[in-house]
Amino acid sequence: MLSKFWCKPSTGTGVACAAYTVSTSKLQREARQGPFSILASCVRRAFRVAMGRLVKEDEGMFRCGMQKGFFPLHWSADVEVIIILG
Repeated sequence: MLSKFWCKPSTGTGVACAAYTVSTSKLQREARQGPFSILASCVRRAFRVAMGRLVKEDEGMFRCGMQKGFFPLHWSADVEVIIILG
């Protein structure tokens, strides 16, 4: 199983993340850090990122991905989180 991560993207440093918000190791199926969690499914070959107790300040760009080899090799995608109050 590959390591999964969810983070705020770094800017101009050549690495995927400034710091990981939450991440799994190769042996973990699930990880939780504060309001953030990752759950991986080997059967579906997918993983889910959940965010709870969101506030307006949590808006912004995030990056989710999988570590595919030695740092910094990874597959990732940028995701924009938008909070709509009401």
